[in-house]
Amino acid sequence: MKSIPVILATLAVLSLAACGTQHARAAGEIEEAADVRDASNITWRFQNMDALYPVAQVSRGDGPVRSLVSRPQDLSSVTFRGVDGAQSTIDNFIARTRVGALLVVQDGGIVFEHYGNGQSPETRHIVWSVTKSFTALLAEMLIADGILDDDAMIGTYVPELQGSAFGDATIRQALNMQVGADFTEDYADPNSSIAEFIFSAGLMERPPGSAGPDSLHAFLPTIAKKGDHGGLFQYNTATTEVVGWTVERASGKPVNALFSELIYARIGAEADAFFLAADANRTAMAGGGLSVTARDLARLGLLVLQDGQAADGTQVVPAGIIESIRAADLSLQDWAVPDGTSTYRSFWYVNAPRRTTVAMGVHGQMLYVAPDSHLVAVLLSSNDDADGDFFVDAEFLFNALSDHFADRPAEAGD
Repeated sequence: MKSIPVILATLAVLSLAACGTQHARAAGEIEEAADVRDASNITWRFQNMDALYPVAQVSRGDGPVRSLVSRPQDLSSVTFRGVDGAQSTIDNFIARTRVGALLVVQDGGIVFEHYGNGQSPETRHIVWSVTKSFTALLAEMLIADGILDDDAMIGTYVPELQGSAFGDATIRQALNMQVGADFTEDYADPNSSIAEFIFSAGLMERPPGSAGPDSLHAFLPTIAKKGDHGGLFQYNTATTEVVGWTVERASGKPVNALFSELIYARIGAEADAFFLAADANRTAMAGGGLSVTARDLARLGLLVLQDGQAADGTQVVPAGIIESIRAADLSLQDWAVPDGTSTYRSFWYVNAPRRTTVAMGVHGQMLYVAPDSHLVAVLLSSNDDADGDFFVDAEFLFNALSDHFADRPAEAGD
């Protein structure tokens, strides 16, 4: 699970003038946010991406807001053993991580809701690679409608990618991150492919004197094939952008508009969301650009929890799509999970015995969906490290909460 690293994202703030802005901010606020020595600016940036970059809006539509009844419960007795071996609680977890929002919804009601770091229920926070999971749902919906053929080669839909790593890969291979591509996602290496991705996406200015593509659609065709498709699991953000491009080409609509039409405007969201769209073509970043409120991310999770049904029973996402993701094909090669019970399908992390589906994004973003306990959990964070044990601890915490609600009898008012 990887995405744009904090060090490059922090430096990207310095390119504010070149990238443009959507909303004016006080000069002092921008100056403070651009101070790369101030770790706290990570938090500000993650909550204000539309102040730093051009964005593509995702309309909530004009339908009613889905009610999330507040039913707070004392969860202090729920414990889990963390990576360090010590017993921990939800309060311990919050205290040692930079949590902006932690929201737990069970049986459709909010049983726990915490905000920190200046975040509120109205704050739209970037979720980085959680975006990938919903880009995949769009692709799966087009496949279900016969608009996309998951066995077809990507070059069939996007001729510009013929001759690249992606041209002769199938859509299904891309959705499972099994594309053989000469692409490295090493954030410590300034010469890594991900650095060129970030420059092309308009998230960071190129060094003086350097040249290269000024858009994602100009960059993606330059990625060469390396190895065979359909074999080793090879996570890379470029593959998701290729899926996003394919979805746009097949549907004739940009990802942000399609996401609104097919999913977001049908979940009863409270607020519009947005995608980063900072390259020269204003391409909505399908691999990591979504910003959304914690409660609306929970509403997206409820859609997955309820097998693709909206609150009114309308089938938004075909149930078969959700079922196929939960089915958890454990045959993907090179998937290094110690217990051998987890896998990755259609840009979702899946635990087979628990039937949980998890979407994750760097620096501590997570959407956890546990159908057997009717639970959805949202975590929005701004940890300094892009990756780390906090992801493992977060899943341990959410597993413990899921077990807590699965084991307890229903209470009056639940």
